Amino acid sequence: MDEMDLLEGREIGDFVAVRNQTQNRRVQKMFAETIERFNLLRNINRILFLFSGGKDATFGLKLLSEYIRESELDIKVEALMITYPKNVYYTYAALRNDVFERSLDFWKDQGVDLKIVNPPVQDIQNNKAYGCGECKKVRMSAVETFIRESGIDRKGAAIVTGYTLFDAHAYIQEFGLITNYSYQLDHNLLPEKKNKILNCLHKMRIQETLPVGAKILRPLLIFKEDTIKHYLNANDIPYIDVPCNVADYKPKRTIFKTLNEMSSDLNITYDGLMAFLKRNAVVFPEDFQDISNMYNFTDC
Repeated sequence: MDEMDLLEGREIGDFVAVRNQTQNRRVQKMFAETIERFNLLRNINRILFLFSGGKDATFGLKLLSEYIRESELDIKVEALMITYPKNVYYTYAALRNDVFERSLDFWKDQGVDLKIVNPPVQDIQNNKAYGCGECKKVRMSAVETFIRESGIDRKGAAIVTGYTLFDAHAYIQEFGLITNYSYQLDHNLLPEKKNKILNCLHKMRIQETLPVGAKILRPLLIFKEDTIKHYLNANDIPYIDVPCNVADYKPKRTIFKTLNEMSSDLNITYDGLMAFLKRNAVVFPEDFQDISNMYNFTDC
């Protein structure tokens, strides 16, 4: 059934609603096909969704929880929100900002088990040098503590993150620039550069198994940012869009702006990206020896 079939007998003013309905079905179908094509939920009985509250995480949690509910799968879903940096979630008076409140109300209505962790550390100063790295350490520590205390680091469990196709394309740009477009990890690379690339490659994989048995799933790697924004806005789903004040310049965000500007002219897919890496004989890391933390966990 196409849009004209749906519009038959209706006023032309219903066109936008019908178009959104059609887009919703298309997005939901893409998500379901990805889950099923890669067998992402096979032998999974518990999911921890790392939920920032941002657009990608909101989109992913909505589609995932909806898919599991409608498929009647016996999978427990928890969402973990680390409210750091604090300026994204709270006002100067330490009160939840408006969009944070609206987001919490939405997920309560959705019946999602959302756990909030407020790290007991001071917020990062604006424009602090290496602030992004410091923020990641705080968030990573909170995630690791939750995983350890909840016992989710075991076979049958999965950790889900909100990486998207545009994230993957930002990583491939970084890979090319670091290796001078050779796309190879040669011995001339400095250790920190090699580690950076290995991290990028981890995040391009749609699923991985951690040494402890739990899996990392990244089901959004097939979606572009403009698709995500349109879905959320069309369905009036709130997401936290308060910009982080820690760093003025974020390289990945800059690449995103270019991709979004050119989006209508782009023909990029996750399969195309994987084919490119294969043609260049890129080998994905099969372990997490390049990652230095107790849970060998790269996504945060």
